Amino acid sequence: MGFSPVANSLPKSKTRVLEPSYPLVLNICRVCLLGQIAEFETPEQIFSVYPYLSSTSTSWLKHAENFARACLSEFPEITQGYVLEIASNDGYLLQNFKDLGIKVLGVEPASNVAAISRSKEIPTIEVFFGKAEAQSILERYGHPTLIVANNVAAHVPNMIDFFSGISILCGPQTLVSIENPSLGYLLSNGFYDTIYHEHFSYLSIVPIRILANKLGMNLFNAEILPTHGGSIRYWLTKNQARQIEGSVEQIELEECERGLGSLNAETAFASKVRKEMNELSTWLHSQAPGSVVGYGAAAKTVTTFFAAKLPEDRFKNIVDANPLKQNRRLPGTSIPIVSLDSLTSTSADKVLIFAWNLEAEIVKAVRRYNPNIEIWVPNPIRKAKE
Repeated sequence: MGFSPVANSLPKSKTRVLEPSYPLVLNICRVCLLGQIAEFETPEQIFSVYPYLSSTSTSWLKHAENFARACLSEFPEITQGYVLEIASNDGYLLQNFKDLGIKVLGVEPASNVAAISRSKEIPTIEVFFGKAEAQSILERYGHPTLIVANNVAAHVPNMIDFFSGISILCGPQTLVSIENPSLGYLLSNGFYDTIYHEHFSYLSIVPIRILANKLGMNLFNAEILPTHGGSIRYWLTKNQARQIEGSVEQIELEECERGLGSLNAETAFASKVRKEMNELSTWLHSQAPGSVVGYGAAAKTVTTFFAAKLPEDRFKNIVDANPLKQNRRLPGTSIPIVSLDSLTSTSADKVLIFAWNLEAEIVKAVRRYNPNIEIWVPNPIRKAKE
């Protein structure tokens, strides 16, 4: 998919400067079906200070609230210990467990984001998670009753170290919940913009099951989720008495049907996304310079911009609700990132929603500021649903 800068680097300087770009290539193992890209920047370089805040998305906040309540309803035993979240961000999820009267502990490597979590009185350890860190947590706090790792396993280059840490903390009664976008959905739906350098790994049920078994854990349940265009929630345990549910085999079959492990499906994916890239680029070239506002300074924006070779001069700016991203610019370009307020008086006549996974939420936000501007969604290019 060509060369791309690191997606969330978001330089502060207003003028374009020379930034490193790296090849963006998705590789899929023929044995365990794990998807990976090469490691060019270390996790420390990417995540020590991080501009993403989970709590800026209302739909994601609702997703977190529903998850916490469902956990308490189905697994009331989690109240007997504490809930540990790996990559807890600004405390958006743990706040729900805390409000339900359950002890919580966050692990978050980004110092700026961990500070926000602690300001909400959510205890947060500022480290990158792995075996060594897990041992330290175990010695100080004991086994948690629930470990949550949402949308973090994809950001880990050393999967064995990460899952070994989970195994260390997983006591006989501990439950582990892991959510991540599905590689099967990525292939079948052509979600090329979810491939970027922060995502070292692209997951499906097969590599999760293999890793869990190697480390003494069982994958006992799996759920399909609508988030990010199609995600899977994996439930792990060391409790041998817990029965493995039929959902595990069923979802593994469904992932195969979506094309996982099929060279024909991968070839079809490549053909589909090249077509969509060309359509998007052609559409933007047909617009007047400065007539389009991009919505969302997300990682998928950077991937789309460089993989599809979009014309920079068509964009007035990029708007984003996250204050940590505002007053910066899109990596590798001179396009400024501004607040949503700018939509009120913009001279642009179109908004292009890069963060398509939040389309309904974003359309409502745009309409609050500008009731008349046209709203479009890429891949394939179309008018947004209102």
